[in-house]
Amino acid sequence: MSRSNAHFTALGLTVLAALLAFAPNVYAQSPVLPGWRLVWNDEFAGTALDALKWNSENVAWPYNAELEYYRPQQATVQNSVLNIKAEQVSFGGRNYVSARINTSGHFGQQYGRFEARMMVPAGQGYWPAFWLLPASQAWPPEIDIMETIGGLPSTVYLTHHWGTAANLMSYGITYTGPNFTTGYHRFAIEWGPTRIDWLVDGVVRFSDTANIPQEPMYVLLNLAVGGTLPGNPNASTVFPKSMLVDWVRVYLRDSVLLNPSFEDAGAGTSAANWQVFGNAQQATTLAHSGTKSVRIFGIPGSGPFYSGVYQDLPASPGQVWAASVFGQHTAASRLLPGNQMFLKVEWNNAAGQQISFQQTPVLSDTSPLDTPIPASMQATAPAGTATARVTLVLVQTGAGSGSAFMDDVTFAYTSPVQVVPCIGDFNGVNGAGVQDIFDFLAAWFAADPRADFNESGAITIQDIFDFLSFWFQGCP
Repeated sequence: MSRSNAHFTALGLTVLAALLAFAPNVYAQSPVLPGWRLVWNDEFAGTALDALKWNSENVAWPYNAELEYYRPQQATVQNSVLNIKAEQVSFGGRNYVSARINTSGHFGQQYGRFEARMMVPAGQGYWPAFWLLPASQAWPPEIDIMETIGGLPSTVYLTHHWGTAANLMSYGITYTGPNFTTGYHRFAIEWGPTRIDWLVDGVVRFSDTANIPQEPMYVLLNLAVGGTLPGNPNASTVFPKSMLVDWVRVYLRDSVLLNPSFEDAGAGTSAANWQVFGNAQQATTLAHSGTKSVRIFGIPGSGPFYSGVYQDLPASPGQVWAASVFGQHTAASRLLPGNQMFLKVEWNNAAGQQISFQQTPVLSDTSPLDTPIPASMQATAPAGTATARVTLVLVQTGAGSGSAFMDDVTFAYTSPVQVVPCIGDFNGVNGAGVQDIFDFLAAWFAADPRADFNESGAITIQDIFDFLSFWFQGCP
């Protein structure tokens, strides 16, 4: 097929005129993912890397026998694509330059789905990666969502590491699929407290249930040159080459609390997946739903004493969070005068220090007996917030306390973290306009990989229909 400007103009306008009458409702590139909520993303819609989301490193990386110098100017943004370019340029005592970017200090999360759509370079010595490291800056653990090496363009490495720096342990596989250097592909993990699943193009390719990290981690993208995994470039290696990233998206499951109804088994006096302080344990009585609840009770001796359970979730300033719970006490073990059960929301910074908190009472000695009592509250995350903590706390003021049975906790933000990007804004400029159609068609006729709009692995007429379906929806 000819790609001349005249041919493009005539055929493009003909195709456009025909397609404007019909645009099917297809959601191939929508960030909406059933069962998950988007909590952080970068669609690279600007003209430069967003410094509020990413750090761009400036360092001669001393590990893994890598040969490049990481420079910020090697990471650029254009046409809604992040371009991490490796070049054979001498700088800082190294013979190559490339880029490595990370979200440390800007964004980190414990558990969830981390996903990127990207195209990697071919060539001996190239080593692109999409991975996670602990927000605490300790190492290990490490989760490698994907690594490839340019000499094996159809192989992706799916790995995680644990142990200590002196005794590093690793487990993973290599997955052989299509040629990942000729088009965009999606790489993801779904990470929970007991399992990590690695996905390539939406299909689980590897899973592990042992040695799972239990701490917030931040995102890294980089393109190394040389090193222990790929080996060094040779005479066949072509420079420059790029790692292209269409988007990065991070999700939490819609039900973000773990074990909110206390049904999962705890060990000893613990309540599974909840942090316990003072006296609290899973109970097999007075459940509001299911068969179990959590019993929170006092400590012998004169108070004040505090007992309860809590969970932390990633949060951002300005989010509105809602919490709720059902509580009850009984005639046989009622709360004594002066003692109260509270539902509490606490805001902490990245160092784990409390910024502020709000709370609402659930039970007291005057609350009705043997009756489930609902309580709820809303609170807005202040500046500096990195985590939101929901706590069920019994405040004991005297020598005796009684017991509170709590169940069915909810805790989630009611305002979005990120504005859903405008998928019809193909060029990333001024929303979805007519120019986006011409720019998309230009990419389609040029067989630009960005024109594989529905991520099918091939550029077809269906991509035009799918793009127009979003273009007609406009921008939020």
